[in-house]
Amino acid sequence: MANTYATLAAGGKRAEVHVVERIVDKNGEEVYRFKSPTKQVIDEDIAADVSYTLQQVVKNGTGQAALALGRPAAGKTGTATKEDGHGGDYVSSAWFVGYTPQLATAVMYVRGDGNDQLDGWLPSYFGAVYPTQTWTAVMKRDMEGLPVEEFPPPVYVDGEAPAGHDPYVPTPKPTKKPTRKPSSSAPPSSSAPPSSEPPPSSPPTSEPPPSSSPPTTPPASSPPPSSSAPPTPGGGASKAAPAALSVRMIGVLGVLRWLW
Repeated sequence: MANTYATLAAGGKRAEVHVVERIVDKNGEEVYRFKSPTKQVIDEDIAADVSYTLQQVVKNGTGQAALALGRPAAGKTGTATKEDGHGGDYVSSAWFVGYTPQLATAVMYVRGDGNDQLDGWLPSYFGAVYPTQTWTAVMKRDMEGLPVEEFPPPVYVDGEAPAGHDPYVPTPKPTKKPTRKPSSSAPPSSSAPPSSEPPPSSPPTSEPPPSSSPPTTPPASSPPPSSSAPPTPGGGASKAAPAALSVRMIGVLGVLRWLW
Protein backbone atom coordinates (compact mmCIF):
# COMPACT_ATOMS: atom_id res chain seq x y z
CA MET A 1 0.00 0.00 0.00
CA ALA A 2 2.80 2.42 0.84
CA ASN A 3 4.45 1.73 -2.52
CA THR A 4 1.17 2.13 -4.38
CA TYR A 5 0.54 5.52 -2.83
CA ALA A 6 4.20 6.48 -3.43
CA THR A 7 3.54 5.79 -7.12
CA LEU A 8 0.74 8.35 -7.07
CA ALA A 9 2.98 10.84 -5.28
CA ALA A 10 5.67 10.30 -7.95
CA GLY A 11 3.32 11.26 -10.74
CA GLY A 12 2.53 7.67 -11.69
CA LYS A 13 6.10 6.30 -11.66
CA ARG A 14 6.52 3.02 -9.79
CA ALA A 15 9.79 1.96 -8.12
CA GLU A 16 10.66 -1.53 -6.96
CA VAL A 17 10.04 -2.35 -3.31
CA HIS A 18 13.23 -2.88 -1.34
CA VAL A 19 14.34 -3.13 2.28
CA VAL A 20 18.10 -2.44 2.18
CA GLU A 21 19.10 0.93 0.76
CA ARG A 22 22.87 0.59 1.11
CA ILE A 23 25.61 -1.44 2.84
CA VAL A 24 28.92 -0.13 4.18
CA ASP A 25 31.88 -2.13 5.40
CA LYS A 26 33.72 -1.74 8.71
CA ASN A 27 35.78 1.11 7.24
CA GLY A 28 32.66 3.03 6.25
CA GLU A 29 33.13 2.32 2.57
CA GLU A 30 29.90 1.81 0.65
CA VAL A 31 29.86 -1.64 -0.92
CA TYR A 32 26.23 -1.72 -2.07
CA ARG A 33 23.51 0.76 -2.92
CA PHE A 34 20.11 -0.16 -4.20
CA LYS A 35 19.45 1.22 -7.65
CA SER A 36 15.81 1.97 -8.12
CA PRO A 37 14.63 1.87 -11.71
CA THR A 38 11.21 3.42 -12.22
CA LYS A 39 8.44 2.73 -14.69
CA GLN A 40 5.53 4.96 -15.68
CA VAL A 41 2.55 2.80 -14.80
CA ILE A 42 -0.13 5.48 -14.35
CA ASP A 43 -0.67 8.44 -16.61
CA GLU A 44 0.69 11.59 -14.95
CA ASP A 45 -2.61 13.42 -15.35
CA ILE A 46 -4.52 10.53 -13.79
CA ALA A 47 -2.11 10.49 -10.84
CA ALA A 48 -2.61 14.24 -10.39
CA ASP A 49 -6.40 13.85 -10.31
CA VAL A 50 -6.25 10.94 -7.87
CA SER A 51 -3.96 12.93 -5.58
CA TYR A 52 -6.38 15.84 -5.74
CA THR A 53 -9.24 13.55 -4.79
CA LEU A 54 -7.36 12.02 -1.86
CA GLN A 55 -6.44 15.49 -0.60
CA GLN A 56 -10.15 16.09 -0.07
CA VAL A 57 -10.26 13.11 2.32
CA VAL A 58 -7.74 14.95 4.51
CA LYS A 59 -9.27 18.39 4.08
CA ASN A 60 -12.94 17.55 4.49
CA GLY A 61 -13.35 13.82 5.08
CA THR A 62 -12.39 11.01 7.43
CA GLY A 63 -8.66 11.85 7.30
CA GLN A 64 -8.91 15.27 8.91
CA ALA A 65 -6.64 14.23 11.80
CA ALA A 66 -3.79 14.41 9.24
CA LEU A 67 -4.30 18.17 8.96
CA ALA A 68 -2.15 18.41 12.09
CA LEU A 69 0.85 17.59 9.88
CA GLY A 70 0.72 21.21 8.74
CA ARG A 71 1.58 20.58 5.08
CA PRO A 72 -0.21 19.23 1.99
CA ALA A 73 -1.18 15.57 2.42
CA ALA A 74 -3.42 13.06 0.69
CA GLY A 75 -4.67 9.70 1.88
CA LYS A 76 -7.50 7.33 2.65
CA THR A 77 -8.87 5.70 5.76
CA GLY A 78 -10.26 2.19 5.74
CA THR A 79 -11.37 -0.85 7.72
CA ALA A 80 -11.61 -4.57 7.01
CA THR A 81 -14.28 -6.86 8.41
CA LYS A 82 -14.58 -10.59 9.00
CA GLU A 83 -17.58 -12.84 9.56
CA ASP A 84 -18.04 -13.76 13.20
CA GLY A 85 -19.69 -17.14 12.47
CA HIS A 86 -23.04 -16.04 13.88
CA GLY A 87 -24.48 -14.20 10.93
CA GLY A 88 -22.66 -10.95 11.68
CA ASP A 89 -19.20 -9.53 11.26
CA TYR A 90 -16.60 -7.51 13.12
CA VAL A 91 -13.80 -5.06 12.30
CA SER A 92 -10.50 -6.94 11.97
CA SER A 93 -8.19 -4.11 10.85
CA ALA A 94 -8.16 -0.34 10.57
CA TRP A 95 -5.96 1.65 8.20
CA PHE A 96 -4.73 5.02 7.11
CA VAL A 97 -2.46 5.23 4.08
CA GLY A 98 -1.29 8.67 3.07
CA TYR A 99 1.47 10.67 1.50
CA THR A 100 3.05 14.04 0.92
CA PRO A 101 4.76 14.87 -2.36
CA GLN A 102 7.96 13.37 -0.84
CA LEU A 103 6.94 10.42 1.36
CA ALA A 104 4.24 7.76 1.63
CA THR A 105 3.37 5.91 4.85
CA ALA A 106 0.88 3.15 5.59
CA VAL A 107 -0.45 2.46 9.09
CA MET A 108 -2.51 -0.61 10.00
CA TYR A 109 -3.97 -1.58 13.37
CA VAL A 110 -4.58 -5.31 13.91
CA ARG A 111 -4.88 -7.79 16.78
CA GLY A 112 -3.53 -11.29 17.35
CA ASP A 113 -2.84 -13.04 14.07
CA GLY A 114 -4.19 -10.08 12.14
CA ASN A 115 -7.79 -11.24 11.96
CA ASP A 116 -8.93 -10.79 15.55
CA GLN A 117 -11.68 -8.44 16.57
CA LEU A 118 -10.83 -4.77 17.06
CA ASP A 119 -14.24 -3.36 17.90
CA GLY A 120 -14.83 -3.70 21.61
CA TRP A 121 -11.08 -3.96 22.23
CA LEU A 122 -10.17 -0.39 21.26
CA PRO A 123 -12.17 2.70 22.23
CA SER A 124 -12.33 3.50 18.53
CA TYR A 125 -11.63 1.00 15.80
CA PHE A 126 -12.01 3.13 12.68
CA GLY A 127 -9.21 4.33 10.42
CA ALA A 128 -10.07 7.96 11.06
CA VAL A 129 -8.83 7.85 14.66
CA TYR A 130 -5.79 5.84 15.85
CA PRO A 131 -4.36 4.95 12.41
CA THR A 132 -4.58 8.53 11.14
CA GLN A 133 -3.25 9.95 14.40
CA THR A 134 -0.32 7.50 14.32
CA TRP A 135 0.39 8.33 10.67
CA THR A 136 0.50 12.02 11.54
CA ALA A 137 2.87 11.50 14.50
CA VAL A 138 5.27 9.38 12.40
CA MET A 139 5.16 11.76 9.45
CA LYS A 140 5.86 14.82 11.62
CA ARG A 141 9.23 13.33 12.58
CA ASP A 142 10.05 12.01 9.12
CA MET A 143 9.16 15.28 7.35
CA GLU A 144 11.04 17.47 9.80
CA GLY A 145 13.56 19.63 7.93
CA LEU A 146 12.12 18.81 4.50
CA PRO A 147 10.69 21.65 2.39
CA VAL A 148 6.95 22.04 2.12
CA GLU A 149 5.91 20.95 -1.37
CA GLU A 150 2.59 21.26 -3.13
CA PHE A 151 0.81 18.59 -5.14
CA PRO A 152 0.27 19.24 -8.84
CA PRO A 153 -3.07 20.87 -9.65
CA PRO A 154 -5.91 18.64 -10.85
CA VAL A 155 -6.33 18.12 -14.59
CA TYR A 156 -9.95 16.95 -14.49
CA VAL A 157 -9.30 14.21 -17.01
CA ASP A 158 -12.23 13.32 -19.22
CA GLY A 159 -12.57 10.75 -21.96
CA GLU A 160 -13.95 7.38 -22.96
CA ALA A 161 -13.75 4.42 -20.61
CA PRO A 162 -11.70 1.39 -21.72
CA ALA A 163 -13.58 -1.48 -23.32
CA GLY A 164 -15.57 -3.37 -20.74
CA HIS A 165 -15.44 -0.52 -18.23
CA ASP A 166 -18.16 1.75 -19.50
CA PRO A 167 -19.67 3.90 -16.76
CA TYR A 168 -23.06 2.85 -15.52
CA VAL A 169 -25.83 5.17 -16.57
CA PRO A 170 -29.27 4.37 -15.12
CA THR A 171 -32.14 4.11 -17.58
CA PRO A 172 -34.41 7.13 -17.19
CA LYS A 173 -37.93 6.37 -16.09
CA PRO A 174 -40.71 7.37 -18.52
CA THR A 175 -42.56 10.53 -17.64
CA LYS A 176 -46.03 9.85 -16.34
CA LYS A 177 -48.81 11.26 -18.51
CA PRO A 178 -52.10 12.55 -17.07
CA THR A 179 -55.07 10.25 -17.63
CA ARG A 180 -57.36 13.13 -18.48
CA LYS A 181 -56.84 16.71 -19.46
CA PRO A 182 -57.73 19.32 -16.87
CA SER A 183 -61.01 21.00 -17.75
CA SER A 184 -61.01 24.69 -18.44
CA SER A 185 -62.23 26.66 -15.48
CA ALA A 186 -65.50 28.51 -15.71
CA PRO A 187 -65.32 32.27 -16.32
CA PRO A 188 -65.53 34.38 -13.21
CA SER A 189 -69.08 35.12 -12.20
CA SER A 190 -70.30 38.59 -11.44
CA SER A 191 -72.41 37.34 -8.59
CA ALA A 192 -71.20 37.61 -5.06
CA PRO A 193 -69.33 34.62 -3.70
CA PRO A 194 -71.35 32.11 -1.72
CA SER A 195 -71.71 32.95 1.92
CA SER A 196 -72.14 30.66 4.83
CA GLU A 197 -74.72 33.09 6.16
CA PRO A 198 -78.27 32.75 4.86
CA PRO A 199 -79.65 35.73 2.92
CA PRO A 200 -81.19 38.46 5.08
CA SER A 201 -84.58 38.05 3.45
CA SER A 202 -84.86 34.48 4.57
CA PRO A 203 -84.13 34.16 8.24
CA PRO A 204 -83.10 30.73 9.36
CA THR A 205 -85.89 28.49 10.45
CA SER A 206 -86.08 24.99 11.68
CA GLU A 207 -89.05 24.29 9.43
CA PRO A 208 -88.49 23.36 5.80
CA PRO A 209 -89.71 25.91 3.25
CA PRO A 210 -93.17 25.37 1.85
CA SER A 211 -93.16 22.82 -0.91
CA SER A 212 -95.28 25.04 -3.11
CA SER A 213 -92.62 27.76 -3.26
CA PRO A 214 -90.01 26.99 -5.82
CA PRO A 215 -86.46 27.75 -4.96
CA THR A 216 -85.73 31.43 -5.41
CA THR A 217 -82.45 30.85 -7.21
CA PRO A 218 -81.95 27.45 -8.79
CA PRO A 219 -78.38 26.27 -8.65
CA ALA A 220 -76.53 27.13 -11.77
CA SER A 221 -75.13 24.24 -13.70
CA SER A 222 -71.49 24.78 -13.10
CA PRO A 223 -68.78 22.69 -14.75
CA PRO A 224 -67.51 19.77 -12.70
CA PRO A 225 -64.51 20.52 -10.51
CA SER A 226 -61.34 20.22 -12.53
CA SER A 227 -59.01 17.39 -11.68
CA SER A 228 -55.49 18.71 -11.83
CA ALA A 229 -52.92 16.59 -13.62
CA PRO A 230 -50.58 14.59 -11.38
CA PRO A 231 -47.11 16.12 -10.89
CA THR A 232 -44.53 15.06 -13.45
CA PRO A 233 -41.12 13.94 -12.25
CA GLY A 234 -38.45 16.58 -12.84
CA GLY A 235 -36.03 16.11 -15.68
CA GLY A 236 -33.86 15.26 -15.49
CA ALA A 237 5.31 15.87 -11.37
CA SER A 238 7.62 13.49 -11.50
CA LYS A 239 9.98 13.05 -8.52
CA ALA A 240 13.17 11.10 -7.87
CA ALA A 241 12.73 7.36 -7.48
CA PRO A 242 12.02 6.02 -3.99
CA ALA A 243 15.20 5.11 -2.19
CA ALA A 244 14.34 3.14 0.94
CA LEU A 245 11.58 1.07 2.47
CA SER A 246 11.48 0.27 6.15
CA VAL A 247 9.01 -1.86 8.06
CA ARG A 248 8.35 -1.01 11.69
CA MET A 249 6.15 -2.95 14.09
CA ILE A 250 4.90 -1.02 17.11
CA GLY A 251 2.57 -2.97 19.38
CA VAL A 252 -0.55 -3.80 17.44
CA LEU A 253 0.27 -1.64 14.47
CA GLY A 254 2.56 -1.83 11.50
CA VAL A 255 4.03 1.21 9.79
CA LEU A 256 5.31 0.91 6.23
CA ARG A 257 7.29 3.86 4.95
CA TRP A 258 8.35 4.57 1.42
CA LEU A 259 10.96 7.31 1.22
CA TRP A 260 12.12 8.80 -1.98
